[in-house]
Amino acid sequence: MDKVYQYVIENDYDLGMTAVRNLDFRVVCQVLKLGTVIEIGTFHGATAAYMAQFADKVHTFDVRDLYDLPTWQALELADKIEFHLVKDRDEIAKILKNIDFDFAFIDDDHSEKVRDSFELVKRCGRVLFHDIEHPKFPEVSKFMDEIAARRLDRNGYWTEGI
Repeated sequence: MDKVYQYVIENDYDLGMTAVRNLDFRVVCQVLKLGTVIEIGTFHGATAAYMAQFADKVHTFDVRDLYDLPTWQALELADKIEFHLVKDRDEIAKILKNIDFDFAFIDDDHSEKVRDSFELVKRCGRVLFHDIEHPKFPEVSKFMDEIAARRLDRNGYWTEGI
């Protein structure tokens, strides 16, 4: 068992941490060669930490300053993660103009705005979405169908050219 997953289990992370508890999320992160990753929707930062184990760098964005930097430090991953506290997607777009990235994970507000987040990151060619089958978030599932994303378990995976 890897150190971030073990940390999440031992510390009983639940809300906002469920992606790390999903086997399909962990497998995608372990199998794909991750260089620079973009995460939209940080919350407490466990998914950023998980991806940082396998990536060169993770840039994570959130509108709330709720990330758990001590978690990143405890896991010795803080130097691989850059947290961006932003006001809105326009600010994310400005920052992304200066970042070359090859993978994105979208786990933000789970509404019809998922399309806006996707538009910000799709240029990387590989995007993983969280909570695609959650009954509270039907818009995410509908969007997965529109872009022909592969449905995994609780996540959807889109690659350019599917």
